Amino acid sequence: MSLRPSNRARFEAFGKSVGTGWKQVVALSVSLVLLGAALVASRLSVPIAGSSLVLGGAFSLFFWVLLRLDPGQLRPVAPFARYGAGSSFSLYALHFPVILALASVIAPGRRTMPDFARLLQWGGLVLAAIALAWLFSRLTEARTPQLRDWARRCFPG
Repeated sequence: MSLRPSNRARFEAFGKSVGTGWKQVVALSVSLVLLGAALVASRLSVPIAGSSLVLGGAFSLFFWVLLRLDPGQLRPVAPFARYGAGSSFSLYALHFPVILALASVIAPGRRTMPDFARLLQWGGLVLAAIALAWLFSRLTEARTPQLRDWARRCFPG
């Protein structure tokens, strides 16, 4: 799909609306602080600040800022952006079944207090799901052009 030149300029300008460099860091920091405050207010059931509307607005603002960031400007974020660009569907498709399967093996039917060992265990579980999704994406998503060429050769027309 190709955008007309006039629409392309408008689209690119809209994508850069947060700014560059320090402005991106400030926008991301402010939106993250607001999101954190909304989450705390929601958990503490603060009358207006803890409402679902405020929490939804804070999440929307945070994601709006994220969508307008240029990860090339923020070097610590660039590896995560590359991972998301190359493996996001695999992570989306695999994270829940993998975590569910591993969680059923780790602690079947027990509830435990979230101590340091349990937090490390669950953090490892999430990292294992991310690693598996990355591996799956290298075997599938990264090979999409080859699969498409093979399908065109086998099923012409």
